[in-house]
Amino acid sequence: ILSVDRRAGYILKPVLSNGKVQGLEPLASMSAGVKAVAAINGSYFAPNGEIIGLHKVEGEIVSTPNISRTAIGFFPDGRIAFEQVAWQGYVELEGRRIGLSGLNRERGEDELILYTGYYGPATMTNSYGTEYLIGSDGRILSVNKGNTPIKPGSAVLSAHGAMARELAGLKAGDIVRIQQTLGPVWDAAEHALGAGPTLVKDGAVYLTTKTEEFGSDVAGGRAPRSAVGLTRDGKVLLVVVDGRHATSTGLTLLELAMFMHELGVVEAMNLDGGG
Repeated sequence: ILSVDRRAGYILKPVLSNGKVQGLEPLASMSAGVKAVAAINGSYFAPNGEIIGLHKVEGEIVSTPNISRTAIGFFPDGRIAFEQVAWQGYVELEGRRIGLSGLNRERGEDELILYTGYYGPATMTNSYGTEYLIGSDGRILSVNKGNTPIKPGSAVLSAHGAMARELAGLKAGDIVRIQQTLGPVWDAAEHALGAGPTLVKDGAVYLTTKTEEFGSDVAGGRAPRSAVGLTRDGKVLLVVVDGRHATSTGLTLLELAMFMHELGVVEAMNLDGGG
C-alpha cells in the first residue's frame, strides 16, 4: 500500500509504454523512463499493446472505451474523479455527421477508426480499406489503401466496408472536421485512465462488475490485483495484492472492494491485475 500526499508536490499521471499505443514495455522500464517515484499497473491491454479502455494524456485522448467503464480523471484544478465514462467521436463533412467506431486500435469490419501519432509510425492496417491522411488544418493530404504512415501533426481516418462507402467521395484537398468528446465534465480532464470495475463509491462498497460487462478473465475468483483509491482527506492509495502462488492466493474483486473500504477510501477502482 502506497499513500501519496499530493500536497507534498507529487503528481499522478498515466504513462504509455514506449510513448506509443503499439508495442509493450515492462512497468519498471516505463517508470524509469519518466523518473517516477513509484508506478503501478494501469489500463488493460491487448498482446500488441493496444489499450483496452480510456487513456488521456496532456489533454489529448489516446484510446477509447468500447463501453462505458470506470476511469480515474485528473483535472487542472487538482481534483480527482472516478466515474464510468463513455466516448463519442464523429466526422463532419458537408453537412453530414459520420460516427467514428474507435480511436487508435485495430480496424474491424465496416468500421471507421481514427489513428493519431500516439498509435505508432503507421496504421498497421491491411489493404481492404480506404485511408485518408489528414493535416493539422483538417485538409486531406492523400488517399491510401492501407498501412498509412502517420506524419507528425497529422491523423488518419481508416474506413472499411460500409464506412468506406460513406466516405467514398472524399479526395485530396477536401476538408474534414473530426470531433471527440467524453462529455462536458471529462473533456476538461488533463489526464484520464480507464480500467474498472468500480470498487468503492461515495464511501461504500460498490462493485460494478456486471454493469461494466467484465468476464471471468477479470472477475473470476482470486487473483493478483491492483487498485487506486482516494481518501476523504485527499490522499491517493496505490494498492497491489500478490497472488497465484503458495504464499498469496490473491483476492476476489469483492474482497478487494472490502479491503479498499477498510483502508478508508471514499472512491476506488480496480486496475489491470498483472501476471
